Amino acid sequence: MNWGYKILTVIMVFITAMGTMITIAMRQQNDLVDEQYYVRELRHQELIDAGRNLQSLGGDGVVLRQDQGVLVVRIPKAAAADLTASTLSLICPADKRRDRSFAFLPDTEGVFRMPAKDIPKGAYLLRLNWRSGTVPYYNEQSFRVD
Repeated sequence: MNWGYKILTVIMVFITAMGTMITIAMRQQNDLVDEQYYVRELRHQELIDAGRNLQSLGGDGVVLRQDQGVLVVRIPKAAAADLTASTLSLICPADKRRDRSFAFLPDTEGVFRMPAKDIPKGAYLLRLNWRSGTVPYYNEQSFRVD
């Protein structure tokens, strides 16, 4: 094998590797975590204030756990009184199609139960936003559905 064939072989291997990398890159999904990121950024100070309202109540804050196929979210009892506007959003950073949003309606003790079988397994970001009377509350935390 002379040097001309060696150079041709190296070029062919390089072209094949680049074609493979381009094919893999084109098949990747690059979803935004939040489609309305600009609007959300403008409201960021409101979310910070709502998070401080939750911290000012003391205690454990929002507790999230999974019990025998049921996702349990517990908020402080004081923040559950006179609940008005409330949403619970589950954001999956890996796949936008797994994102879910629910109306958050806890009982009088501040506990909300939801079947975990409706949620695909994986890592999620929980965004909990509610209003108790005129006071807004916000919590954001990561968790994994098994």
